Order: sequence, then C-alpha cells, then structure tokens
Amino acid sequence: MRTILGYTMRSFIAFLCLLTAIFISTTQITKLQRDDSLILNISGRQRMFSQKIIKEVLICFNLAANKKNKALDTWKEQALSTMKVFEATLYALKDGGQVPVDIGMTQFRECPPAVTAEINTQLEKVFAIWILVKNNIDRTIYSEFTDINAINYVIDNNMKLLEEIDKTCLLMQYNAEHKVRLMAQIQAVSIMVGVAIVIFSIFMIKTNIVDPIKYFTETAEAMSMGDLQHELRTSDGLKELSELSRSMNRLRISTIKVMERLNSKNL
Repeated sequence: MRTILGYTMRSFIAFLCLLTAIFISTTQITKLQRDDSLILNISGRQRMFSQKIIKEVLICFNLAANKKNKALDTWKEQALSTMKVFEATLYALKDGGQVPVDIGMTQFRECPPAVTAEINTQLEKVFAIWILVKNNIDRTIYSEFTDINAINYVIDNNMKLLEEIDKTCLLMQYNAEHKVRLMAQIQAVSIMVGVAIVIFSIFMIKTNIVDPIKYFTETAEAMSMGDLQHELRTSDGLKELSELSRSMNRLRISTIKVMERLNSKNL
C-alpha cells in the first residue's frame, strides 16, 4: 500500500532525475562548445593567411624582378613561414591535434578533429585546392620567381581557395549555433517536464491527501455533533489515511457502545 512518505519520495526522485538529466546534457553540450571559440578563430584566421600568402608571393615576385635579393630572401622566408602555419592549421582542423595559435608557431592548443562529415568533406575540398596552389608556389620559389605560369595559377586560384575556406567557416559557425539551439531546446523540454511533474504532484496531493482529510474533518465534525450512524468510508489510497479512517470507525463504534450502556443504566 502507498504511504505519504513513499509518495513524497517518488516526487523527489522524479525531480532528482530531471535535474540529473539537465546537468548531464548541459555538461556534454558545454564540453562540445569548449573548443568552438578556438575552432572559429583559427578557421577564420585561415582566410587571412590565404591572402597573406598570395600577397607575400607577389611581393617576392616583384622584388625578384627588381633584383632586390636581400629583401627577397626576407620575404621568401616570411611566405614559407605563413604557408607552414596555414598548412599545420588545416591539418589540425581536419584531423585534430596541436594547432599553432600564433604566426611564429611558439604557442599551441589541442584542436579536436572535424565534428561532422560535412565539415570534413569541405576541409578535403580546401586541401585539394591548397595542394595545387602550394605546388605552384613551390615551383615559383624554385624558379626564383621566374615561372610566370605558376604565378598565374596561384593568382587565378586565389579566390577559389578563399571561397572554399569561407564555406568551411560558415559550416563551423552553423555547427556552433546548432549546439546553442540544442541546449535551448533541452532547457525548454526540461521546463515543460518540470511543470508537468508539479501539476501531477498537485493533482495527486489533492486527490489522495487533501480531499480525504477534508472528508475526515467533515465526518469528525458530524460525530462531535452526535451523528454516530454515519460509517466513515475507508480510504483505499495512502496507508496513513486508511489507518486513520479505520481508527475513526473504531472510535465511532466504541462511542456508540458506551452511549448504549449509559442509556441502559439510566433506564
């Protein structure tokens, strides 16, 4: 048979399960969001690096044409350094691992791999374009910036590389926004479940506790006014109230017997 304590414990456990579910889901989503700022930052930085590489290669081409060898060596090293950071970041975005957070590659952060198949596929497109661009940049450097065809290929595919990187950034942005929407949906569902538990608990308290107590109070009031013929209905609900109804019935019967004895003596 159900008891008031058991009913209270069930309501408490239901709320505890709800809070646990909210905590676990929030923790998991927050864990997934932890690296979003890093990923969005370095993926956006790739757009800047792609343009920086082209600019530095063209500066080298101009310096080579003007026989400024000392400056050429400096800018060539700069271009190679930027290419190294760009490629290391690209690998980290796709496969995960250590990613440089500064252009000098003196500081690194752990980067998770691509979280969706769509982002991974898009990064593979960027890789395919980058390998061809990089090969032509290498041809340009090897030729001491005299290979016009290689230079033209780099210039012609510059915007294509930038566009594919931009698409990657958008996909990563959408993925981050999806996590925020998912958390909001979980919280909304949790609120609705919590409200449902409260409404159900109120209904059960009214039906199983408040209404029976109100009935017992009215019956006890009638008994105090001398109405002892009305048998108290036994509660089939909570154990404590069932015992109370039986006790009141025994009290009613005992009172009737005592009054009958008193009446018989008076006669």
